[in-house]
Amino acid sequence: MTGHVSGANAGREPGAEPAPPDNAATDTDNATGRLHWLDNLRTGAMLLGVLVHTATLANFGWPEYASVISVKFRMAVFFVASGFFAALLFRRRPLRVFLTTRAQALVVPLISGLVLLNPVTLLLIVQYHNGPAVQGMAPGEILASALTHTMPLSGPVVWHLHLWFLFSLIVYVALTPVVMPVLSARWLQAALDRVFAAIPRGILPLAIGVTLAVGVVAMRTLAVAVVPAAGEIWLIRVTMDYLPYFLLGLLLFLRPQEWDGIHRIDPALCLCAAAVYIGGPWVGALSGSEQIVGALSLAGLALVRCAVIFALLAVFRRYLNFHTPLSAFLAQSIYTVYIFHFLAIYTVASVASALPIRDDSGTFFLLVAGLTYALTFVLHRQLIGRHRVLRVLFNGKA
Repeated sequence: MTGHVSGANAGREPGAEPAPPDNAATDTDNATGRLHWLDNLRTGAMLLGVLVHTATLANFGWPEYASVISVKFRMAVFFVASGFFAALLFRRRPLRVFLTTRAQALVVPLISGLVLLNPVTLLLIVQYHNGPAVQGMAPGEILASALTHTMPLSGPVVWHLHLWFLFSLIVYVALTPVVMPVLSARWLQAALDRVFAAIPRGILPLAIGVTLAVGVVAMRTLAVAVVPAAGEIWLIRVTMDYLPYFLLGLLLFLRPQEWDGIHRIDPALCLCAAAVYIGGPWVGALSGSEQIVGALSLAGLALVRCAVIFALLAVFRRYLNFHTPLSAFLAQSIYTVYIFHFLAIYTVASVASALPIRDDSGTFFLLVAGLTYALTFVLHRQLIGRHRVLRVLFNGKA
């Protein structure tokens, strides 16, 4: 089936090189085809993860806001951008090449992280948060207790730690060859043309945000009804929760006018998001239904995420659309930073815990986070980036 793609991509065959969306024509590097501002946004979202996970060390007070704010947008931004880039790569490459390169980029670092990094990280986490409780236990016993939860342990003692996002991306990438032909179908694109033509441009972000919020609530409802385990197994639930954001990225790649239309700080969407996020749980509580409370809470969070995502897209495209040696280095090293940062955080914290500044929570937080950034950047520059085997293992590319 030949897909129908509106705007700049119209008339192209499914395997052909895609033109950038109409709005991105001046944003795209002609030599590389990169959308530098979107690369910079994705890099920033992943770098924020260091602050989020440094906050797992203790109750730091004001630094905890990094985690609170991050939940509102960080991974949602990442998955929308990932969907957009996945659609771009799917249209550029033959199916076999798309799947093999994506598998190498995601599966290999996931396995490397789970086998080589997470066991050591979990040992450090357990010892850092539960020193007296595990004193005298062999490393194997500590790790077994952490993985089987045979004893109560403090700290982020979860076998996959931060690598859960790779599981989710693997699922999404596997779905891309199935979803993209459907989204690109002539009948669906024609129907979307009519739908979007009927929506005033002034409320386009709000319409897309409300639609996504409905999708998020529907996905959670489906998870509970069809896959009961999703209510208990966090990894399944979070993958289903973020799927609508990835699908939105896929769709917006095919809809350049709508992609352009959401790049703004939209007052209507912001007001709606605030109203549902703040007032939704109260309305649900008045109804006396836990299901309604949950649905309105999910919808409110989805609307807040959309408002933040669309605003960040606008800000980064306007003010951070550049390619410098520093931004290039950050983009190249970000995978190493993310794969290794949890291990680096607890290594630094374990060493620095004897310092008197540990009592000054803000200073300790900044010290650990700063050294984690420094160590992981140096690790990439001096080791991972220079050796092919290590690049394949931890970056998924030769």
